[in-house]
Amino acid sequence: MMLLLALVVFFSGMTLFGSGETVPSSGTGKVLQAPARNTARLMIKPVIPATIVAGTGFKSGEVVRLTGIPVRQVRASARGTFTIRLRSVDPCNGLSVTAVGNKGSRASVQYSQLLCAAP
Repeated sequence: MMLLLALVVFFSGMTLFGSGETVPSSGTGKVLQAPARNTARLMIKPVIPATIVAGTGFKSGEVVRLTGIPVRQVRASARGTFTIRLRSVDPCNGLSVTAVGNKGSRASVQYSQLLCAAP
């Protein structure tokens, strides 16, 4: 009885959620592709006595506006990276940074107080 119930749930889930079809199609034989994912990323690295905010995956030469930290704007390198060293920010108090580029790149990161060692 349990096996029958499990099979019913499994097959109804496949129909309900469309997992029977693995690739979306347009109905004309052409396979639709999902848009490329944004690969921009931010990392916060607490290094005594400073905090480093590093960005990767931005577009070459993109002007990136940052919120949540004292530095407001940076330009990404030809490889799409940037690094900012902050001496006045303690990530152990909690830190949230958002980066928005003028060519469409976006990234955000949160650094929790829980990642810091207790005194």
